[in-house]
Amino acid sequence: MHNSTAQLYIRVGMSDWKVSAEKELLRTSGLGSCIGVVIYSPVKPLAVMAHILLPDCPEDQWENKQLRTKFADTSIEDIVYFFRQHHISSRKLAAKMAGGAQMFAMSPVKENKSIGLRNAEAVKEALQHYSVPLLAADTGGDKGRTITFDPGSSNLYIRKAYGEEKVI
Repeated sequence: MHNSTAQLYIRVGMSDWKVSAEKELLRTSGLGSCIGVVIYSPVKPLAVMAHILLPDCPEDQWENKQLRTKFADTSIEDIVYFFRQHHISSRKLAAKMAGGAQMFAMSPVKENKSIGLRNAEAVKEALQHYSVPLLAADTGGDKGRTITFDPGSSNLYIRKAYGEEKVI
């Protein structure tokens, strides 16, 4: 699958996002209902990976810089702004995402969508709002994931709990 022996990793924690401006791989683990989204420039070696915990930032928290990375809407807004600061418009970006699993059985009576599904929908909506094309996704199911993004190849390596692996 993916040779990790000679590579440097930038680890992305929960409710955070990090940048790779060279050849460092971006990695996050523990994606259950959370979404790991990578927004990158297909023509420059610049990528951002976010580990998103919840769909929407409460309005009273929009100004809280430390909390903005936790939510799909504000995190993606900040990442798009980051790329604009580097003179890359959102229309010249691409995205891939994984996660959004339903980790716990839901009652059939419950009408609310699972948090994993709501997270995936919120990320898609935010990307669409900023005209960032979502090129590939691996979401849903009931298994956690670890993802690794290679800015050099634009490959997103996905390892699910219990060994299933794929590349998108």
